[in-house]
Amino acid sequence: MVAKDLKKFTSPVFPFTAIVGQEEMKLALQLNVIDPKIGGVMIMGDRGTGKSTTIRAIADLLPKIEVVKGDPFNSHKSDLDLMGNEVKQAIENNETLETEQIKIPMIDLPLGATEDRVEILRDFSPLIEQVSVDEAYLELQPEQQASEVAREIRERVRNELGITVSVGGAPNKFLAKVASDWNKPDGQKMIPPERVDEFVRVLPVGKISGVGPAFQGRLKAVGIETCGDARDWDLKELVRRFGRSGVLIYQRCRGQDNRVLSMERIRKSVSVERTYAKDLQRQDECLAEIPALYERWQERIARTPWQAEALAPFVKVKFDDFTQTTLADVTELATPEGFGRLLMQALQREDKPVRLLGIGGRFPQVSEQQLSLF
Repeated sequence: MVAKDLKKFTSPVFPFTAIVGQEEMKLALQLNVIDPKIGGVMIMGDRGTGKSTTIRAIADLLPKIEVVKGDPFNSHKSDLDLMGNEVKQAIENNETLETEQIKIPMIDLPLGATEDRVEILRDFSPLIEQVSVDEAYLELQPEQQASEVAREIRERVRNELGITVSVGGAPNKFLAKVASDWNKPDGQKMIPPERVDEFVRVLPVGKISGVGPAFQGRLKAVGIETCGDARDWDLKELVRRFGRSGVLIYQRCRGQDNRVLSMERIRKSVSVERTYAKDLQRQDECLAEIPALYERWQERIARTPWQAEALAPFVKVKFDDFTQTTLADVTELATPEGFGRLLMQALQREDKPVRLLGIGGRFPQVSEQQLSLF
């Protein structure tokens, strides 16, 4: 029956449940077990609010689920809505599927990973606008090769953080955003200046930020489905028909976007972190990681106007249960030995295996006017 139904089946897309608060978290997790077609549970909240710890504690109380053994997507053995393509192919080939009982899988992407991604970007340019926890703009110098920088960023994020990112390069923010979405989740696309016109001409207007389904429907009603279609309209006619949004359409459909990077956040520290594939069990294992962390930290310090000895050092430790502790001391030296002493103190707070170590330094307190000079 399952194999027969495959011929007329198309894979649906299931939404995630985005929730805040522990009570909502419990409800979302329970619903996900009752009806896996919810697609997943996304936990959002400020740093240090116990998201990872709480969700794992709750997940341990939930019943195990039956999945196809060895399948990376944890496919159901008979429900087509919950199958990966490989499992569907195996069913069509009349292969026998072995199953197993597993705990509800959890994926943790802490905000620390976001901070590390931004720090990696700073190694390529100080001109950064962080839009959200998973999106940032980076302005390069004319002598930098955008495609090579994009490749290096993706490689470093993959190697250092164990996650993937997509990167887009273009002459302005609008096109860079479109390019970054082009080859998700792990790819890159470059739109050089000489290719902008031909690229934008065939671009669907729905790719323009601010053109939602309703607005897209209004545009389609007058024959505008691509940016090329919109170019047949002059600015006055677009404004008369669509108001201020007509200006946006006129500019974006010609590849125009004069917005500059917004860099209002004042950088207060510089740090590096590393998450370990295998938890560190002993203090001496943790201390042995300091030299490598310090070397990476020095490389980042070299891209700031500060000297390492002028910074107030701190260390961060995340344990195997995802609890964490941070220790700073303005009287300590920002040297390998100083970080080692801070780390020893931090490790004494908990007797647990360690999954992440970080070191950093806070900049001296200076005025915003002084910082603007840098």
